Amino acid sequence: MAVSGMDMQDKKALSDALKREIDAYISARPNRSIASLARKSGLGYSTIRRLAQGEATPELSTVVTVIGAIQSRDGFMAFLKEHFPKEGSFFEQHFITTSQFSEEGLDYFLRDEISSYIIHLAATHAGTSVENITRILGERGLAKLDDLIDSGFVEKDREGRIRFYKESFAFTNFETFLQNIKLHAGYFNLKNLGSDAALIALQSESVDAAGLKELKQAGVDYCNKIAEIKRRRPGKIPFFISLMQNIYDVKNLED
Repeated sequence: MAVSGMDMQDKKALSDALKREIDAYISARPNRSIASLARKSGLGYSTIRRLAQGEATPELSTVVTVIGAIQSRDGFMAFLKEHFPKEGSFFEQHFITTSQFSEEGLDYFLRDEISSYIIHLAATHAGTSVENITRILGERGLAKLDDLIDSGFVEKDREGRIRFYKESFAFTNFETFLQNIKLHAGYFNLKNLGSDAALIALQSESVDAAGLKELKQAGVDYCNKIAEIKRRRPGKIPFFISLMQNIYDVKNLED
């Protein structure tokens, strides 16, 4: 669970800070515990216990998951920017209007294919409708819609539009995030290729360390451009875009 790129002093500061955050969260209410935080964050009990005891230095993904589960947006941003300045600035830019992070109840629905589809439609500027859900997802979609409404994550307004209960939301559980990328890959319609609706690309190669850094920056720039278009051109056409970059073998970073 070690964080690469940090010296021992930084790792100790991160571990101590995360321990304080967990202590403050659990002690704030009598019904909170390591077990309840594990359920809320979707992480294992032993992982949360070790973090709460200051016995582990977590990966960035674990930090984001834990702090996203227990902190407000502002607290989340402050923690990340202190311990992961570059990543914190990236999150802050993309969570400009985000008032709701993913959490235990929402993650449960986001990991379900049909519920996730409805949530992503409802969380758009245009929202969706019972008619659309019926047409696309049939009776199973209506059943999941009822569950989502009962749970309070989607609402039906006076015009009959189905909308997410907050202005927007963001993933802070990366396991849920990866699950949704897989789900969205299944939604890709090859019939849309050749139109403005679809683009598909996959590239692989070997580069040096500087090239890998440039690739990551290119991905960040791409995300920034997509976010800018979303804010500037709201409309009635829901879309999805996924971006993944990784390496085939972590040993390559050690050579």
